[in-house]
Amino acid sequence: MLKAIEKKILFIREQPENVRMRYLFLCLGVSMFFILVIWMFSLKETATEISKTKIPLPQLEEAGGEEKSLQSLIKKDIPLGAETQQKVQNPIDSELRKLEDE
Repeated sequence: MLKAIEKKILFIREQPENVRMRYLFLCLGVSMFFILVIWMFSLKETATEISKTKIPLPQLEEAGGEEKSLQSLIKKDIPLGAETQQKVQNPIDSELRKLEDE
């Protein structure tokens, strides 16, 4: 088997450049075909996994019949989602405050 491949490679090396380029593009086309087939199967698998995943959507509060809109948030000067977010303290700010106190 290896001898046959070696003979084929030597045969191709002895050919003119335009024949060697044909072999090159033929091998390139076959390789790309296999790569595209593998990619399509993985893309199909990824798409089915994503379609199985359910992402919970945020629930709108309907308490008091108040509509949450951009205008109502601007008028009340409330940041979006302030009811559910906890204030996360930046560690750099806390270190700066310690330095200022000293």
